[in-house]
Amino acid sequence: MKKYGSVVLACLLAGCSGKVAEMMSSAPPSAVYVLIDISASTDSDRVRSQVRKDFDTILSVWKNKGGVLRGDVIGGNSLNESTVPIRVSIPAYNVLTSEEQYHEKKVVGPALEQAHQQLEQALQTEASQKSAILGAISVAAKVLNGDELRQSGHRALVVFSDMVEESDLYNFQRDALSDSRIAAILKAERESGRIPNLKGVRVWKAGAASGELKETKARQLEKFWLEYFHAAGADVAKERYASALLDFGLNW
Repeated sequence: MKKYGSVVLACLLAGCSGKVAEMMSSAPPSAVYVLIDISASTDSDRVRSQVRKDFDTILSVWKNKGGVLRGDVIGGNSLNESTVPIRVSIPAYNVLTSEEQYHEKKVVGPALEQAHQQLEQALQTEASQKSAILGAISVAAKVLNGDELRQSGHRALVVFSDMVEESDLYNFQRDALSDSRIAAILKAERESGRIPNLKGVRVWKAGAASGELKETKARQLEKFWLEYFHAAGADVAKERYASALLDFGLNW
């Protein structure tokens, strides 16, 4: 106990009282929610390979921060069928309660293995002909705002998708997303109460289509989703909207 007290005292003298408070807090230091599009438009080895690579990037950052990883696939009826099958946690390394080597071997290692297994199970889900991205994001918002995660130090949402909504509500493959159409959709979503609460959540979009997605359509989709996430109160930027995961981090 004297050893641990000395560590805390040294940390306080060094001016890292915020770090001590973080270590003593019961809230997860981070919460990352991943959404994985399993629609036919993203069903290719190339797209899946990029998802695995980007998922490893998330894990490499998240394992050092510690916290909670949650996630699900984006199917044709996400709002009603989501089970949040990706569920992994890593307690933040705490010099007061554990040895670093033990933490790495007995806590971090098994958690990363579990995360990889759950990702592979998600990627093996039968491809869906529809893609209810809006519904999946609504579920993610509910989880991130739940009792377990709302007080997390850093909350992130990563969407692996080509962002082509094809659901009972909208069909972005068919619709021309002009400025007026985007405004009309956002108005309908607000009036129906379907805009989720993503305040305090930083968003990344990473994912590509398996087939050809014309540049005009891709730009329309980007414009819509950036405006949608802004309407939801999320921390979103065009620099984090790409076909691969860019500049992922859990320090802001």
